[in-house]
Amino acid sequence: MNLTLAAIVIMGGWVVVIVVAGLVMSLRPGGVAVQLAPVGSPASALTGRRDEILLGGEAEAFGNVRGRVRAVLFGPGNHQLQAVAVTGGLDERDVPASAILSADGRVLSLRDGWVEADPTQADTKAASLRENATVASAEGKPLGKLRIVCFEPVSGLVTALVVEGRGTPRQRLVPLSRVKAAGPHRIVTDLTSAEWTNLPAFAIDSEIRQTILDRLAAEGKMPNWKRLASEGWSARLESFFPLISPILWTSAATGATPDVHRVLDFQEVDPKTGRKVPISGNSRAVPAVWNLASAAGRKVGVVGWWATHPAEEVNGFFVSDHSSPILFEKLPLAGVAFPPSLENGVGSVVARDGRIDDADIRRFLDPRDEKAGALSRVLAATRVTQRIARDLYDRERPDLLALYFEGTDEDLARAGREALGRDRVTGAARVQVNAHYGTVEITGEAPDRSTMRNIDAVARQVPGVQVVHNMVGIPTPGELTA
Repeated sequence: MNLTLAAIVIMGGWVVVIVVAGLVMSLRPGGVAVQLAPVGSPASALTGRRDEILLGGEAEAFGNVRGRVRAVLFGPGNHQLQAVAVTGGLDERDVPASAILSADGRVLSLRDGWVEADPTQADTKAASLRENATVASAEGKPLGKLRIVCFEPVSGLVTALVVEGRGTPRQRLVPLSRVKAAGPHRIVTDLTSAEWTNLPAFAIDSEIRQTILDRLAAEGKMPNWKRLASEGWSARLESFFPLISPILWTSAATGATPDVHRVLDFQEVDPKTGRKVPISGNSRAVPAVWNLASAAGRKVGVVGWWATHPAEEVNGFFVSDHSSPILFEKLPLAGVAFPPSLENGVGSVVARDGRIDDADIRRFLDPRDEKAGALSRVLAATRVTQRIARDLYDRERPDLLALYFEGTDEDLARAGREALGRDRVTGAARVQVNAHYGTVEITGEAPDRSTMRNIDAVARQVPGVQVVHNMVGIPTPGELTA
């Protein structure tokens, strides 16, 4: 066989491989264009909470990148999210929708240890929304390229597409009610070309919040923020996954990743008793910025930072997170402050500024409103932290002040507490509930494992809850009878 014949054979083999690959892609779920059933409520595409899957974005599980999102598969009849296609190297696999924790328009967060979908059970009629698919008008003209798929996290319904096209702003929201057929490379809508500029502009949540801050500052309604932003330094930060507060705030304070700083949860094991207790500074394996500044001779102040109890000895003052009425209500304040002479003052502030009456609530809403209790907790925690930090700052004038305000979602936390309290089984547990952007954190004690499992099940049924971190412990038999 001469070289020319060998080259022809090799090229012919590649053609066969390409044809077979094309057939496989066309036969796999979502490989052909399918017609979509009408959407029952078009308004739901643009209102309420939504998660956003960035096509081409990273997919992570517990902070480890598993690949990039290439497609979203959903039911053409019920519009239910079924899976996401994730590629890692040359491998592409379908991750079931049940494995999705959250999607913020940048990173898709997956459960650690999720069960892979059985390819033999895949829905061959699923509609596919692939990265860079062309979105076309009713006349067949291209409107732009598909960038993001939006879905409602509680119901799992795909609600809208984000398409990047001409004009400013370039990204616009296309309700799924306007999509008539979806295939891996082309999506057909009933939009006319002229309607493109009338579609809602799209921005992810962090961009919306920044726009609101900029506008209020420009209008003179947030003068202090405007001065801080103009005279200081600011940046948009990206987070680690999972979104667990002690992990994230310790990473911010140390500049280290969780595997290095070793604060890994809401609780830690007390080496003396073997019992689970709230996470503390004892778990941290590396110095924080205030330790470094203090060692360099700078005066520092720390107030309310996550995972900092007991208070650390520094060149300045230190008030641990146990001073927060939201995070650690009814816990003793011993060890809450350095120098220890500050403890009585901290206790007085918690007792005085942590007490909210109807007159305080009335500035924002009717004290009889069902949200008054949640607002009361937020006001109490904010006042306590602000008073302690301001008084100590004015007295000591530190070179560095590290201050944490507990920005909790009290409405969702209240709903979680009430649901757990109403349930016949979980009502016996002594728990605390905090919530942040759909993530609910539950700590405390349950009498047995059955109650602990029920806590998880009840919390997941609360509307608006996306992720549950159940850190409830079970006391030893001796502790139960003490």
